[in-house]
Amino acid sequence: MKIRPLLIGAAAAALLAGCSAGSGTPEVTPSQESPAEVAETETPTEEPTTEEPEAPTTGTREAPLKPGESRKLSDESAWTLSLNSSNLDAAAAIMAADEFAQPPAEGEVFIVGNFSVGVDGEALAAQGIDLANDGADVWSSVLFTYVAADGTSYDGTTGTMCYTDNMIYNQGTVYQGGVTVSGDVCMAVPADKVAGGLWRAANMQNDNVWMSPS
Repeated sequence: MKIRPLLIGAAAAALLAGCSAGSGTPEVTPSQESPAEVAETETPTEEPTTEEPEAPTTGTREAPLKPGESRKLSDESAWTLSLNSSNLDAAAAIMAADEFAQPPAEGEVFIVGNFSVGVDGEALAAQGIDLANDGADVWSSVLFTYVAADGTSYDGTTGTMCYTDNMIYNQGTVYQGGVTVSGDVCMAVPADKVAGGLWRAANMQNDNVWMSPS
């Protein structure tokens, strides 16, 4: 009779041991940094930056003004230039307008540019010129030329003389009042020198503006 309690006690001990082993929770080791902390410590990759090359100044030979665009000959200049339109084969129109007009010589063409020229009275005053009373003349202040792609240049004194009824040099003296005058420049150019050429306007100091015919 003494053997049964011993067996019961051993069985109970084994049952308790089994329960203890089944109900245990495995140990979990936390990570050293939380996801939020990792995100904060990560250094974002910087996108490579490239500097845009500086564009050439508008109105140069490399970047001429387009028709309708304007610019002063220089920061100190009193003269603002713009090209309104070009006719690079104007002989027929000139001859139709004036029956006495001389035609271009063989191998030449007449080209016409219509320009607007603005005058800045304050800039002239800084140069000692009183625009209000003395006025200023486009013909004595601005020289127009046509420069071919090969670098040769032409003006009103080269080749056959040509003219229209609205020449800019015939506009007379201008005075204070925000004056802008418009008129034509006409010149003879060898026919094989017209394509790729540019208009150029300059003052006596050779400050200049380049303009594309189109």
